[in-house]
This record gives sequence, structure tokens and C-alpha cells, in this order.
Amino acid sequence: MKTLGIIGTGHVGQAVAYTAAMGAVADEILLADAREDKARAAALDLQDAGPFFPRRVKIAAVDVAELARAEVIVVATGLIVSEGDNADRLLEFEGSVRDVAEYIPKIVSAGFGGIFVVVTNPNDVIAHAVWRFSGFNPSRVLGSGTALDSARARVILSRALELHPSAVDACMLGEHGESQFLPWSQVRVGGMALEEYLKASGKSLDRRALEREVVDRGRVIYFGKGATEFGIANTTTAMVASIFRDEKRVFLASTQLKGAYGVEGIHLSTPVVVGSSGVEEVLTLDLSAEELEKYRHSASVVASYVQRIDEVIS
Repeated sequence: MKTLGIIGTGHVGQAVAYTAAMGAVADEILLADAREDKARAAALDLQDAGPFFPRRVKIAAVDVAELARAEVIVVATGLIVSEGDNADRLLEFEGSVRDVAEYIPKIVSAGFGGIFVVVTNPNDVIAHAVWRFSGFNPSRVLGSGTALDSARARVILSRALELHPSAVDACMLGEHGESQFLPWSQVRVGGMALEEYLKASGKSLDRRALEREVVDRGRVIYFGKGATEFGIANTTTAMVASIFRDEKRVFLASTQLKGAYGVEGIHLSTPVVVGSSGVEEVLTLDLSAEELEKYRHSASVVASYVQRIDEVIS
């Protein structure tokens, strides 16, 4: 039996549960939340959808410690931030750090020996915090990172090029936040380098505007409807499925770097192979000098928050 635990039953947590159930990814889904009544209500609502799932899925609300019997736990707690010129994912930092500092040790002490998939923002910092408070091998703690941002890049670029998204291979690197960037040297269209494709097709791109659109897309969705849920739910469920089924899929996920790009000891996004043991291989892209500088800048942003974790929990 494949058991998926989800901590946090807001828009994202519930959407992940629903997507996982509809995708027949798990046999059992356990929901936990600081508000037990909310977790119970979410479980009941999902149970009511049971007749339409492709197969039977057990869904229940449980205490945080009971999540320990899951093989994979999705960390989807989070705070609501207010709209403003400087609003970004890092505004959730202090509250999210305090939350994981409280419940991650409880889950581990209860006997959890699986893999954490972190969705909570600021994603890279919280993935690092979950790793620290769990004491796990870094391979067993990954963040959703720029996996969704990379999907957004493919959608936006394919629209600009008037192609199907499957024809475009693109990624976003670095922090899941304002300092992420699109490495244009890595973009491929139908297997061709972007520059070759543009020359052959006669098309052109406003690269700065397109990259900005990718970075801003989450904010536009969040402040337009109050949450991002469908994109991140499918992204997260795909990661969970790759773990449960040992699919060895490659994601732009946040993982602890050990010298890649000249970055050491923090979580940041790069292509990783995800299988039954978590992050099984970390891939390093051949970036241009300018792109490498942007990556290291992004790392410095994340590192500045990682250094404040002790200050927050004290």
C-alpha cells in the first residue's frame, strides 16, 4: 500500500490530495492540519469524490504524528501574504520556519522514515529547514523549487513561438522567487538550440518581457484568485508519483547543492533525477558566464535567509 501524507489542508494541500487521488498515485492519503476541523472537512469532501476516482483510495484526517506511517509526506503549510509592491514568497519566511521547526521533529520522532516533498514557501529556505529539523540525508528532502516555474516557461514561450508546449524545452533556475532566471542557453525547440530555431523560422522574442512574465505569473494568479493550486498540485503529484513508482523522472527541483555551480550547503533548483529513494542524481547545466553569475546571486539570496533560521526559532 502506498500512503501519502499531506500536512496543510489549504488550497494547495487539498489540490495535491485530489490530484493524487484522481491520478491513482496513492492507495491512502492522510491529511493533517493545525486546524483539525479543517483537515476533517477536507477529508470528508475528498471522500465524497471517491466514486469518481479511478480506483479506491482511503482518505482520512489524522494527527500530525500519524503521518509517520506514510512513505512520502508533502509539506504544504503556509501563510497568507498581502498584496503590495514588494510582496513575494520570502514574506512567509518567519512563520513557515516556526511551523516546520515545531511539526517536523514530531513526525520524525514518531518514526517517519520516508521522503519529504516541500511545497511551502519560501520553498528553498523551507526545504533546507525541513532537512535540518529532520536530520535526514539531503536526498530525502526535496522542494518543488522551480519545477512549476519551468512548466510556466514552456507554456509562455510556446505561446510566443506559436507552438505546442511539448515542442519547447526550457527551465527556470535558482530560487523559487524573485531571483530566479531563465537560462536562454538551455532553451531547445524541437531539439534545436533556440538561436538556430529563431534563425531558421524568422521569428523573434522579447526575452526580457517573457522572462518577467514567467517570474510574475505566480503573483498574478495568487492575488487574482487568492491561491495557486492546479499547477503546483500537478507538479507535486508528478514528483510523488516518480517516487512511488521509481520513475526516475527529471524535475527542476530544490535540492541541497554540494559544489554545483560553486554553491555549497543550501537548497536551490537544478535538474534532478527523482526515484524511489528521493533525489538520486543532481545534474549540472553548462551555463554561460552571465547565467552562472545569476545563479550564484540567487544562491546568495537564499543563503541570507538560511542564516536567519536560528534567529527565528530562538
